[in-house]
Amino acid sequence: MDFATYLRDSARIDGDARFCSVGDADRAAILAAAPAILADAELLERLAAVAGAIRTPQETWDAAPWCGLQYDPRGREIPPPHLAYALAFPVLFHVGAARADYAARSIPESILADTLRDLPRCTDILAERTGGRFRGFTEIHWLREHLSLRLFRLGRLQFQPRPPEEGVEALSPEAAAEPVVMGVHIPGGEPLDIGQCRQSLAMAPGFFAKYFPGEPVARARFFQCSSWLLCPALVDALPESSRIRAFASLFTVGVPHGDDETFYDHAFPALGRAATAADAATSLQRAVIGLRERGVAMREHVGIIPVAPSRAAIAQDRHQDGNAPAATNAVFRLSPSGTP
Repeated sequence: MDFATYLRDSARIDGDARFCSVGDADRAAILAAAPAILADAELLERLAAVAGAIRTPQETWDAAPWCGLQYDPRGREIPPPHLAYALAFPVLFHVGAARADYAARSIPESILADTLRDLPRCTDILAERTGGRFRGFTEIHWLREHLSLRLFRLGRLQFQPRPPEEGVEALSPEAAAEPVVMGVHIPGGEPLDIGQCRQSLAMAPGFFAKYFPGEPVARARFFQCSSWLLCPALVDALPESSRIRAFASLFTVGVPHGDDETFYDHAFPALGRAATAADAATSLQRAVIGLRERGVAMREHVGIIPVAPSRAAIAQDRHQDGNAPAATNAVFRLSPSGTP
């Protein structure tokens, strides 16, 4: 089925959106956008080009077709509804292909459904960053990882096979020498429950060993997370009971990079850097404002955790109908700085 034909198939679009857990209002807006896109030949051509490129290898990804279709979430311009949701269509177009890829490897389809919940999560984030002025979808560069067997949600966390970050040798020469580590991402919009995070970390080695046995990630010896949540200055400014503190304690942390923009994006979605102390209502928001007022630098940091694969634990993983791999502490070992 070509892209234009797909846009004419309302039932299939609706089914793919439901598979991704897209809510009723967003799903209705997506369905309503399709005829307007079909009527705009230039937009249709650009979106078809995006759909054609979205599952290509990372090194050959051409971002040109979707550049200009994204919107500054804090800008004054509110796009027409069909443009606000336009980039959702190349994602939905490939849901069927992604389901086939999972089936070919016998990966439970429930894992793909959980992974693709990032689509509605991204629409929620856009709504937060516009103060509720409009909803839509723009994160095409991120969702392409989900559709290409390069990112998987296992419980609370997401995992992405990737090379070690530059500079990680300062934390562990062994990690830096690895061809692949298990990158860790933390989906927003849910509590950062430390028990659930540990379960996810326990699932990942067995998952990759079972479904990608011939690939380097099946033998990966380290988790790696690059996040603003690992910033030592931020962690130290939070209460002892903070879930962020508990999460950061799992990692050996170092290698600062980036700037402080992401701190404001997450702590103050609608205000960003314009936020003041009067806007700080949570301990996280107060910590960010307090660090800024004291002139303390806030930067993302990289953290690692060594992994100890256990063939016995992997063999015991039953993968019951549609369920994610069973968590087992036998395949997970905390770094020396972590606490069990």
